[in-house]
Amino acid sequence: SYAVALTSQRLLKNVGLWDSLSNDAQPVLEIKVTDGRAGEGPSPFFMHFDHAEIEDGPMGYMVQDRHLRRTLLEAMAENSLIKHLENQTVTNQVVEGTGVTVTLESGKALTSRSLIGCDGRSSGTATRAGIKRIGWEYRQTALVCAIEHEKPHGGIAHQFFTPGGPLAILPLTENRSSIVWSEETNRATAMMALDNAGFLDALRPAFGSFLGEISLTGARFTYP
Repeated sequence: SYAVALTSQRLLKNVGLWDSLSNDAQPVLEIKVTDGRAGEGPSPFFMHFDHAEIEDGPMGYMVQDRHLRRTLLEAMAENSLIKHLENQTVTNQVVEGTGVTVTLESGKALTSRSLIGCDGRSSGTATRAGIKRIGWEYRQTALVCAIEHEKPHGGIAHQFFTPGGPLAILPLTENRSSIVWSEETNRATAMMALDNAGFLDALRPAFGSFLGEISLTGARFTYP
């Protein structure tokens, strides 16, 4: 799930895509940030941001990847200026004169005035261009999933800082929320190995009971 900031939502609206997304987008009306320890509840002191304090409406929207990706792919298919090549791999790129040529795994070559690398932290585009990066480990892993809960979330996004790492509870449409739970890597690996019932048992002390009973919806993922 993506947190779409208000400026990004306006961009999607201006290019004609927001109407296709609006029914699947959950407005973020409040943000609450606090800390504490699992089983002890949140600290009584917290930061609180309310959309009523600004004139622009919601502070942003939560949109699941499956809806955003579908909308973008459909828009590209309808736009004659954009050619989408599926299931292709770039094997080489050469900058020459006023342009750049990339070679695909099929042997086909494509030439353009510019090449934009949007291929993630292990970017092949950057590696072939000799662009280096510096990184380091935080020894934490993010457990990501979506849950259903008994009570409505009211459009409130929660960020709960615990000793092991932050737990984000981000509102989705209906009585669902996206969970991004960062934990020390060894503990996160052990929790990921649990079955769904065991994972929920591990999550509940950190999550709390403010939204009632919770259950998993969809798959679980981890990100370093």
